[in-house]
Amino acid sequence: VDKAAISENGHFGFTKPLTQLWFTGSFGYRPEREVSPYDPERAKQLLEEAGYPDGFSTKVYFGPFSNSPGIKEWLEAAASYWKAVDIEIEIFEIPSSEFISRCCFGGPDDLERAYRPLIVQTWGRQEHGAVVANYGYHRTGSYMCCFDEVTEAAWEITQSTTDIDQQMAALDTINDHVLGNRWALPMDEVSVVQGYTDRVLSHPTPPHASSFEQLWRVVLRD
Repeated sequence: VDKAAISENGHFGFTKPLTQLWFTGSFGYRPEREVSPYDPERAKQLLEEAGYPDGFSTKVYFGPFSNSPGIKEWLEAAASYWKAVDIEIEIFEIPSSEFISRCCFGGPDDLERAYRPLIVQTWGRQEHGAVVANYGYHRTGSYMCCFDEVTEAAWEITQSTTDIDQQMAALDTINDHVLGNRWALPMDEVSVVQGYTDRVLSHPTPPHASSFEQLWRVVLRD
């Protein structure tokens, strides 16, 4: 997926490709991490190595949220890139309340398997990556995402110390482990325009700050 092209064209330059699990400028963010290169030939090679030489098809579910604009457009654009490597994606937009009740809250065993294997998960910008880790990268997170003993141990560190170096190392562990296992596909960072018709712009949103959009996979045991 050419994430930079989607932000520039599909989102008219109003979004920024997300390079990691943490927001630009937040605690945990590493500015040296770059956008994954667009390489369809490598994608085809990885598919073949994974046992999908002819690609596959799946479904993606998402709920619309006022502070997360551009999800549908991002997915539709991404679907065209996936189709080029024989991955067929069917996109379903469902009411936000239904999305949350079916896909987010409750323990991992409560999540509805009908809404798998792929789902778009969103949450607003947080100034500290540990808050995002608390949402999605341990077993009792309020928004269920992806976790194992490695992320659990790192999350424990983020919650139990104020030492900057230890927290940064723990957030690095979560980021590298989740993305290294390809459990998550960071999409983009989005700013919501805030303004008034009768006064000067007030309470501005930081650049690329409002929404973290994440596409993730739940892997089932045999």
